[in-house]
Amino acid sequence: MFSSTSLTKSLALGTLLAAVFSGSAFASNIATVKGDSVTLRSYNANEAKAIAYASKNEELTIVANANNGWYKIVKRDGTGTTAFINSDYMAITQTDATCVVDGVNVRCRPTTESAPYGKANKGDVFVTTGRYKDWYQIRYNGYTGYIHKDYMQGSLLSELNEITLPESVTNPEKFAAQKQGETVAVVSAKTAQQEMYGVVTSDSLNMREYPNADCDIVKVLPNGYNVTILNADGKWLEVEDDDGDKGYVNGSYLTLKNGEKPENEDQSFEPAEEEEEAYNPNDVKPEDFVPVIYNSTGKVTASELLGFAENYVGTPYVFGGTDLVNGVDCSGFVYSVYGNFGIKLNRTSRDMYRQGEVVEMSELEPGDLVFFNTGGNSAISHVGMYYGDGKYIHSTDGAAKGVTIADFYGAYPQNTYVGARRILK
Repeated sequence: MFSSTSLTKSLALGTLLAAVFSGSAFASNIATVKGDSVTLRSYNANEAKAIAYASKNEELTIVANANNGWYKIVKRDGTGTTAFINSDYMAITQTDATCVVDGVNVRCRPTTESAPYGKANKGDVFVTTGRYKDWYQIRYNGYTGYIHKDYMQGSLLSELNEITLPESVTNPEKFAAQKQGETVAVVSAKTAQQEMYGVVTSDSLNMREYPNADCDIVKVLPNGYNVTILNADGKWLEVEDDDGDKGYVNGSYLTLKNGEKPENEDQSFEPAEEEEEAYNPNDVKPEDFVPVIYNSTGKVTASELLGFAENYVGTPYVFGGTDLVNGVDCSGFVYSVYGNFGIKLNRTSRDMYRQGEVVEMSELEPGDLVFFNTGGNSAISHVGMYYGDGKYIHSTDGAAKGVTIADFYGAYPQNTYVGARRILK
């Protein structure tokens, strides 16, 4: 049994380490329970009082390493229960890690032969989601990227869960060749029955080279575009457009229909002319901006707004979602965060772009809305909130899959950036 002196020392240690694991670590260090019903205790010892239980695969937020094989955690079920768990019954699935060298390549696959998404510099902090051989898997500008282990440091990296990756990531060329052989048989079987086509239901849809969200984009398909289905087996569908280009799309953003594919009226893969005129940043007039009306609770500070927003890092991406716990899309996240403080924004990213005050990139402040053209055309297709320190917080349907804090000045967001609007007066 622990003496009262030992207990006091344990709790003091937990408090000290919790201070070390402050800020973003509270949101980014996550573990998954391995046992069927694991006891959570009042301090870091088996003889401590049982104060709660965790079920298998339940996610817990790690507050601190309490030593001796124990971690201080907070349950993520909304109860806010703080307790201690033995490391034998959990697997660390996510943690913050810091790059220790300037100019490190962040690659799209865990190999030096893979093309880089961009570069990381000394001091850059990344949400790290697994170990694969000599590589760490990280969230990078809305994508899943990989950095060699020699260039990363973190207090929990050595305990991070080892992951397995599909062959579409580790060997995409071989995977694509296999899928091509399968496609011939699948298409033949479908032709014998009836033809099938798909209709794009999202604002825009990326057609990728391989069935993986990290792979290169072949084309961007506009809303309502009809594609020929070559292979409908699995989440990723192989499709062909009217130009004969083939690629893979996420089937969640297609409606599948039987019969002969209708002709597409627009072959240019560009938005309709009236849409360009309505949302071209250079054409929006001052009178188009709608002033924000605050409710009786008064104005919210950027610190309060972003402090609330970062509580939902890790919330999954759900198209059309506005539930900060169960799922949000990009505009649904911004809409719900601001709405929590009585600030009613327009629901879509395009309509949000017509609110607030114009802000130059050089004058961005925390809480400003930042808009992007991720669809490859001139329409607004994505929104996030500037977080400060060169970061922005947003909900992405890319490899990061959900609410995340990313590098605003990375190659991808800078290449797709359209403009910013200030809502907080």
